[in-house]
Amino acid sequence: YIARAQNSCGTKFDTVNITILSLPTLTRSNDTTICSGQSAKIKAKSNYTHTWTTLSLTDTLVTVTPTLTTKYPIFVTSVCGIKRDTVTVNVINNPTIVARTDTSICAGDSILLTATANTTITWLPMNIVSNSIKVSPSTTSSYIARAQNSCGTKFDTVLINVIMKIV
Repeated sequence: YIARAQNSCGTKFDTVNITILSLPTLTRSNDTTICSGQSAKIKAKSNYTHTWTTLSLTDTLVTVTPTLTTKYPIFVTSVCGIKRDTVTVNVINNPTIVARTDTSICAGDSILLTATANTTITWLPMNIVSNSIKVSPSTTSSYIARAQNSCGTKFDTVLINVIMKIV
């Protein structure tokens, strides 16, 4: 803008510059899911300097390796306002499984096989989904407990030694 002052002695001009600042913008990467032990790259972009709050970083691309599901807040400020958002990195535990120890039974007896896992257990070769199964093998047999999720598969084998009865 130009201001003008004028009288019989002359004319004076002065200029005022006005800068229009934009509101802060903030875009971020989508929330993501990783397996335990993996890293994730998360992104943020802004028309001003942004800050990853818990990381104390201003980088656009950040690599994180959380041990559990974690939210990463981001914010950007300007004289025109504040924008905030969060990127969540969900962590899925790798499957774990522990089945009963190997044992022996007498022919004709049955035994309860149990396993613990951090996900669903499937007993093979029967394909039975359960934490425990009752079996009555007629000969020495192996049973496999399987734990499986999107991060992989783990197995634990139980050997049941069948002892023939003496007659």
